[in-house]
Amino acid sequence: MLTVSPKLLIAFLSTVLLFVTTVTAQSRVCAVKMEVTRNGSETKINGAAATATNQTTKRLYRSTLKAGMPYFARLPEGAYRFAVSKTGYQKSVDELSVECSEQTISFGIELVKGSPAKIVRSSEVLKAPPLRRETSGGVEDDRGTTESTGRYETTPTVSGSGPRVVSGGVLNGKSTNLVKPAYPPAARAVKASGPVNVEVTIDEQGNVIRAVAVSGHPLLRAASVEAARQSKFPPTMLSGQPVKVVGVIVYNFVP
Repeated sequence: MLTVSPKLLIAFLSTVLLFVTTVTAQSRVCAVKMEVTRNGSETKINGAAATATNQTTKRLYRSTLKAGMPYFARLPEGAYRFAVSKTGYQKSVDELSVECSEQTISFGIELVKGSPAKIVRSSEVLKAPPLRRETSGGVEDDRGTTESTGRYETTPTVSGSGPRVVSGGVLNGKSTNLVKPAYPPAARAVKASGPVNVEVTIDEQGNVIRAVAVSGHPLLRAASVEAARQSKFPPTMLSGQPVKVVGVIVYNFVP
């Protein structure tokens, strides 16, 4: 009669469990919807086409349209090269990560008017407001990120015609509830670290209505954008009237 030692059986079962867990983690998929807007405004651009190239497998995915916006029904999580094009606009290309923490996640992309033959990276289009730093610092938390506690001197500026928008600079210290991002497992596996700058637009009630990662490691961007979207701010008043605010939230990841 064949007998198996308890230690050997435990080792075998552990290997099987590890394999199943790994396969499950690698096979997570989710839907990705993109919000395409005109550079420098909140005007939505309907009918744009998008592709997503997986940086590991090199597989190309093509979007469909949902409510006029590019939509990917099933994307395995990982790092992707997204390309967005529309007649009359320059082609926008950027590297973003997909972390399937929810069934559907979203990204914001801005397009610049011009020839579709010209390619421009989103990070070159979405520039953070100019800053003059006085002091800086950060404290690491137990989720692998540090929150910037620096103070930045900024001069509020108001856009020309239309809804008034104030430039708020770095907004970390102004939030009433600054949500910290989780450290994505895929990023932890490769020890991805460093700052991620998320450009946000805050409405008159203090809600984040737009968030786009403009710099940082691709595997850290999705988590940063999701955290920024959930953050809350006090209303900003100008001449007694509430105004929108455009600024940057900075997350610094430490492995």
